[in-house]
Amino acid sequence: MDFTLTRYHQLLSALLSAGYSFQPFSEYLANPEDRITIHPQRWTSNIFLWSKELITQNLKNQVKRFMVK
Repeated sequence: MDFTLTRYHQLLSALLSAGYSFQPFSEYLANPEDRITIHPQRWTSNIFLWSKELITQNLKNQVKRFMVK
């Protein structure tokens, strides 16, 4: 089994040790912390940058799929 509560606890502990922080959604709505993604370029409301990211990622995934086959 890939997912167990023990593995989940290990994941959360590792993330906390690496400096990540967590907050409940209700607290985020009241007082949002900085955003804790590993791909900050994907956090944009600019439709052109978002579309470019979407197209680039889809193209990259198609190339990888072709290379694996």
